[in-house]
Amino acid sequence: MYNKLNLLMLIAFFIFTSCNSQNQSFEDKTLKDYQYSISFFPKEAVAHFPAKIDSNSYSMSSNIPENTTKFKLGNNPIMFNYICLYNNKEHYDKIKNGITSKKYKCLSPNDSTIFLVFSYLESEGHKNVEIIGYESEDDTKRIIELNKKNQNNIPIPLFDNRETLDSTTFTRLDKDFRIYHISAKSGEFIKKDYLSNSYYFPDKWKHGFSRGYCLNDKKQMIIYWAIVW
Repeated sequence: MYNKLNLLMLIAFFIFTSCNSQNQSFEDKTLKDYQYSISFFPKEAVAHFPAKIDSNSYSMSSNIPENTTKFKLGNNPIMFNYICLYNNKEHYDKIKNGITSKKYKCLSPNDSTIFLVFSYLESEGHKNVEIIGYESEDDTKRIIELNKKNQNNIPIPLFDNRETLDSTTFTRLDKDFRIYHISAKSGEFIKKDYLSNSYYFPDKWKHGFSRGYCLNDKKQMIIYWAIVW
């Protein structure tokens, strides 16, 4: 009887330690991915991101290259989204109030003052172009024309996160979000190999970075975002 009990306790111990080891391994990888993503951007572009992984982390998404020696960006700006989902309303409101109290520019996902930073595919030179995230050819043409005209608009990325997607809005961001834009700068802030071709962007914004937050009160969700192109 005691031998069986000892054996069961030993098996339970190994299962417990194995699960803990797997959880720790996942957390270590997540932290490593987060730190690598942060390190890829100019420091100013990610200064608003949390210094460490938040306990309310929901997801991360980026198109940051893993192999920096063989990567060529082409027509894809580099973006990093870090999404937190807060179950505790008091905690969410505290972070929200810290953001909104700083008087950042607040935009809706359909705001007319946005210059859209997007990834695209093209063929036959510049004759055929497709914005990744938009299916309509007419929409693509309209956005390109708007971008070329709106030199002084605010550069905001096209959001394509599965968790926040809304195909009816200009930025493809759920309409319940509000975008808080911190700052943007034009210029080359990453190595030339990583610069987007940016053919369809305004002359003023051929290259640069932009950063900010997105807040959704209904979901109590915050997106920390940065984009460089």
